[in-house]
Amino acid sequence: MKMVRPNVFTVEHPVVKHKVTMLREKGTQPWLVRMLVKEVSTMIAYEAIQDLSTEAKNIDTPDTPIIGTRIKQKIGILPVMRAGDGMLNGVLELLSEAEVWHIGVEGGHGAHRAYYNKLTTSMNPPTFDYGLVLDPILKTGNSAKYAIQTLHDLNITKIKFLGIVGTDAALDMLFGEFPDIKVYLASIEQVDDRNWIPGWGDAGDRQFNTI
Repeated sequence: MKMVRPNVFTVEHPVVKHKVTMLREKGTQPWLVRMLVKEVSTMIAYEAIQDLSTEAKNIDTPDTPIIGTRIKQKIGILPVMRAGDGMLNGVLELLSEAEVWHIGVEGGHGAHRAYYNKLTTSMNPPTFDYGLVLDPILKTGNSAKYAIQTLHDLNITKIKFLGIVGTDAALDMLFGEFPDIKVYLASIEQVDDRNWIPGWGDAGDRQFNTI
């Protein structure tokens, strides 16, 4: 893992680079894109959650009582629909007991519109104190901004954004609003007249065969 700018980290593992190249390839079929997104997400999450704190836990094994270890934080995962849904199971492979709260945001280069958010309306409110926002492509940052602001409004300040690719422009916007978050990606892309270079297309369409 490499810090490429303050609070922004790229996962430099050769397997991640290999799988992201497969994601970029135009001919990669949707079923394989979904698998690759899941696998890359697991590896990015593994790096992102290394700062989790632990505490002792007394348990009984089949042979003897021991003092084991458990994670102290209560973790919440916020996949930004629909593209972020593809990352969810990859992260749950590591954090199977986490709360999951989907966020639905439509946006682009202009204003965003939230169409699904139970975090603030559910009769069973969230109990987590460590939030992971998932969206494979951080292009404008509008959807991520909405999700992160929702967490701030709930007084959840330990927040990390996990994606696969992002842009410096989106990162500048996010850190202008939320200087204390941390971002984990596989790659930072260049943008030329709103085209990604090298890019991999629309993450939702590529995963769910709606091109």
